[in-house]
Amino acid sequence: MIALQIGSRIALLACMLWVFCLPFSMAQQTRFTSIFLFSILGGFLIKVLTEGFDPWRVPFRIIRLILPLGLIALLPLLHFVPTGNNTRELLLNAPLFLVPYILFYLSRDWPKWHSKAIVFTLAFSFVLLTGFLLMQGPNTVWFSVRSETELPDIFLLARPQMGFLAGVLFFLCRQQFIFLQKPVLSAISFGLTVLLLFWILSKIALLAFISAVFLCWVIASKSKPWLFASQITLLSVGIFLVFWKLMSSGLVSEALSRDGLSFEKYPKAYVNSINSRVVLWRASFDLVSRSENLITGISSEQLVTELDFAVGKYNGYLQTRHLNPHNQFLYMLLMYGVLGMVCWFYFWSSVLKAIRKFPVLISMWCFVFLCSITEIFLDREFGTQMYLLMIFLSIRVLPDIVPASPAENG
Repeated sequence: MIALQIGSRIALLACMLWVFCLPFSMAQQTRFTSIFLFSILGGFLIKVLTEGFDPWRVPFRIIRLILPLGLIALLPLLHFVPTGNNTRELLLNAPLFLVPYILFYLSRDWPKWHSKAIVFTLAFSFVLLTGFLLMQGPNTVWFSVRSETELPDIFLLARPQMGFLAGVLFFLCRQQFIFLQKPVLSAISFGLTVLLLFWILSKIALLAFISAVFLCWVIASKSKPWLFASQITLLSVGIFLVFWKLMSSGLVSEALSRDGLSFEKYPKAYVNSINSRVVLWRASFDLVSRSENLITGISSEQLVTELDFAVGKYNGYLQTRHLNPHNQFLYMLLMYGVLGMVCWFYFWSSVLKAIRKFPVLISMWCFVFLCSITEIFLDREFGTQMYLLMIFLSIRVLPDIVPASPAENG
């Protein structure tokens, strides 16, 4: 029996090693996590060769939920088939097509604690990474991220990715470990996450995280009508006041002006970030407004050239940096046109429909959605694999979707 389960055991070990390495894959020029994904594929092949393939092992309900990921993985074929472009994107998204199915196929043989072990392994690895940064000295990190100076000693610090992972981990841990939902521990974990996001200057992640936690609090109070109504009222008033303050302050109009925010009035680290994104979004909208781009999208090689040219009309310096649109939705629209946006919204509707009964998961995906407004995560190894892992762990907690495994039944 042990020999027959060797494929599943290898895949479980590879899955743990893959998750442990994910935080460190944020390092520049580091692309080693795919090794363990291939090991998971190897475990799947061993299982199929030794035990045969069971086409009904993964229920259709799960296949329907992971289908949007497969469609996103196939989108690069739009330009690859006729021109041979988008090779990088096709290889980068390949795990989204097969790995979710393989994980659900094999996880029925894994012990019932495997979901908690995966989250714990990811958290432990992230703590090690954070500890490494702290060893460089908090002030060193503080001043380096604000002066935009790249120091070799902290090359592992990728602010948007680290902020993204910190927020996702908070919600995954709260979902998997019930003791973290106690008020004191919940407040401590929330405070530490906020402190970390502020320390590394992950601005949008900080705002998205606070918003998502508040959303979780509001959703959890639905069973108390008066409390729920009062929270919704306060939230609506708060959003209105913030919107009114921003519009009346002239900050928005100044940011959208050709010169952007003033360096004399605001910190340099904030001004550069906001001004750069406004320019990138303007240039992206210029490209999208062309009818031929809206329908078919632009291949990756052509997009770099065309976006640089469009950016150069607003900012010559940014043109030399060859930046991406810094918005996941614009990126999907630019790369794959209307079909890309249809697949993207299909993915989100599928996820939200599945997790609608789980406030913590709704908040986690809300956090992901907000972070995607100013960053692109599905154009790098870390991002695609984080989406893969979040989908797997999110669906694993749905009792009406995932059947009990033999290991869970004892």
